[in-house]
Amino acid sequence: SYIQAFVQAVANNENTFRQVDPSKLNYPMLFDQLELYIRAKDRIELIRSIDRRVDIFGSSNPQLWNKYTDPKKVVVHDQIPFHEALEVMKRSKVILNSAPHLRHGSHERVFTGFACGAMVISSQSEYLKDNFGIDKSLCYYSTDDRREINSTLEK
Repeated sequence: SYIQAFVQAVANNENTFRQVDPSKLNYPMLFDQLELYIRAKDRIELIRSIDRRVDIFGSSNPQLWNKYTDPKKVVVHDQIPFHEALEVMKRSKVILNSAPHLRHGSHERVFTGFACGAMVISSQSEYLKDNFGIDKSLCYYSTDDRREINSTLEK
């Protein structure tokens, strides 16, 4: 987990962290921020790896997407109500699910994508693999090599 990685990083760099009093750290805030960073990094790298147009809905900061991705292929939309999101999903061929923080669970986006008839490309999850495996409706991307996504999209 990222918490274990954080603890290991502190242990491996004790000289750097010597000036920090561990009892004064706000761990819930620290881990929330770390999780937000991990999620954002995964999403940006996922979008960057795709060689076609990607529509993003619900971004609170569209300028960040334009800064870190190609604005010619990424279209950022305002947040929409769930009933409108269902209509968008029904018209979509593929739904992306970047949820690296849910390694033992899933996001409703996966199930909604299935219900709307779209193929779902998701970050890896033990829960999804154990309960759904791999089929034509659900594929996984590896955080080590996202290039395989484009070959999956071509099929």
